[in-house]
Amino acid sequence: MKRNNLKPSAKASSTEQNSEGARALDKQLSLKNHELQELNTRLKQEVIARKQVEEALQKNETNYRNLIENSSDIIARFDKDLRYTFINKTVESTFGFSREQAIGRTYGELSDEDSLIGESKMKLKEVFNTGVGRSCFIYLPTAEGLRCFYCTLQPEFNSAGEVEAVSSIGHDLTILALKEQMLNHVFDNTKLGITALIAVRDEQQRIVNFKWVLVNKRAETILALNASQLLNNELLRIFPGVKITGMFDLMVQAVEENKTYSQSVYYNHEHLDAWYDLLISKLDDGVMLSFIDISEYRQLALMLHKTNADLQREALERKEAQEQLSHEHELLERIIENSIDCICALDASGKITAWNKKMENYSGMQRTLALGKPIYEVFPEAGNCKVDKFIQRLLNGKAGQLKTMPFKRQLGFYDLNLVPTFNSDKVQSGGIIFLHDVTESIELKEITIKHRLAQQKQHLQVALQTQEEERKRIAEALHNGLGQLLYGIKLHFEQLDSTNTPSTHVKALLEEAIQETRTIAFELMPSILQDFGLEVTLRELCQKLSKAHVSIALAVYDASARFDPEIEIAAYRMIQELINNSLKHSEATHVRIEVCEAKSSLYLQVSDNGKGLDKTMLKKEKGIGLRSIKKRLKLMGGKLRIEVNTIQGTRIRLKLPL
Repeated sequence: MKRNNLKPSAKASSTEQNSEGARALDKQLSLKNHELQELNTRLKQEVIARKQVEEALQKNETNYRNLIENSSDIIARFDKDLRYTFINKTVESTFGFSREQAIGRTYGELSDEDSLIGESKMKLKEVFNTGVGRSCFIYLPTAEGLRCFYCTLQPEFNSAGEVEAVSSIGHDLTILALKEQMLNHVFDNTKLGITALIAVRDEQQRIVNFKWVLVNKRAETILALNASQLLNNELLRIFPGVKITGMFDLMVQAVEENKTYSQSVYYNHEHLDAWYDLLISKLDDGVMLSFIDISEYRQLALMLHKTNADLQREALERKEAQEQLSHEHELLERIIENSIDCICALDASGKITAWNKKMENYSGMQRTLALGKPIYEVFPEAGNCKVDKFIQRLLNGKAGQLKTMPFKRQLGFYDLNLVPTFNSDKVQSGGIIFLHDVTESIELKEITIKHRLAQQKQHLQVALQTQEEERKRIAEALHNGLGQLLYGIKLHFEQLDSTNTPSTHVKALLEEAIQETRTIAFELMPSILQDFGLEVTLRELCQKLSKAHVSIALAVYDASARFDPEIEIAAYRMIQELINNSLKHSEATHVRIEVCEAKSSLYLQVSDNGKGLDKTMLKKEKGIGLRSIKKRLKLMGGKLRIEVNTIQGTRIRLKLPL
């Protein structure tokens, strides 16, 4: 109750305070509201501005993408594995694969010509490794062939500063490259010597010398110095004589006055002594110097002057010369008439204007009947063969040759030579056809080849015979020398008393040495081959080479007991080599040898169940004796066939004519 008993003055004071507080609060709220409205306005403006920026960015991105897609340059992006992550349309049309095919793959996975882009792959890897962009010329295989591109490679970095991709932009410069090659070809093959020199100036900017910066091949030839002796060297140091002749002053004037000078100069200084036509023209702060050796032309001019003095004398001698010419013409006609070649001449329309005796004999048609007739009427068969094309070329002013053509009207072969003829105005007047019978020369060549082959065969036979005799000598030496010595040592050990008896190991080694000696002697030259023939020797060979883990079987079908010694030795050597191949290279556990005689031939087959011979080894013919086998077969006119199967093993078939 005491709380409600306030005085009136106190109530009024409290009310005023509340009213002031409310006004202050309203004022603060009004200020805050105003601030919020301004903030809202700024936010709206920022949203509008951001939207405009985003639209502009999107538009720029669209324009950028359109620019990239429709660019005439090839544009691509590669990851660290050199796989495509982007290509534009020009890449698709240039290289012939779509974007869907390319993304995620390397060029090597898209083309069989990966080896041709090794240089570009190396440059891409260099940018990935160094993080530094570069520009270079690269030749790339395209759908239209090999083309030249000027490529710019730029790295793209991730947030860690590492190169995560490389962008490539390539501009096709193939046409410019071809033009440059053509210009370089013209530059290096022109008859003019062309050089460029830059001015060398002193402190007062006066020209005191010139330095070589460009030299073509013809200039090297004329000056008798190579480019390495000229480039970057000073003119007066190499050719001080240009001061004496006044050429240096002309070069200075050409630079300072921007003039061109042309004159003939006789230069007999240093190692040169000749007349030159010289053209000096300004080129930047230097000169372009073009020159040609005209010594021959000067000499020709002197000769022409002398010739003019001799014209009167030649006029008097012309009648005699004409008579001589007439005599030579008659002689030429006789030579043509009695030539061993068939000769006929045609006019521009293809009608016959000349016909010698040899052509009469070959064609069976007299000269009087042939003259004036079209060539195809006399030789209708010429219109249905290769000769027709060359006759047409002859009538169009082009020479031609045909070698070793078969005669149509007789046995044998001929060479054809077709030469166009022109009048004094260089207009084609027709042509001459020379037909030369080469039948005898071809037969002589074949005889020579056969003789050489026979000589080579004889030499190889002597070499093989010498080799077999040497093997026989070594085998006898092993058997009669080392073998007997080892056998004697063994007998000596066996006769010793028990106290001095060598160990079982020593006896085993001696026994093994004796067996190895016998085996080597047998392989070098088995005497059993001479005594009992091929089949018995092969059975002995199979028995000796068979081991616990390897079986060697022999099957003989309808074969004679004995053959010619050369056949037996060759067959034995080749089978011996093939068995060794099976045991050493194929890791075979079973080898089968088959021998069969049929149709005047001896057929040999060696097959195994090994892993098969290495194809690389077969191609190189190294380490497996195939080279010696092929030589023997070539000598004897035999054949070789190899079948390799990694599952079923190797099968080698030989055929020897008996």
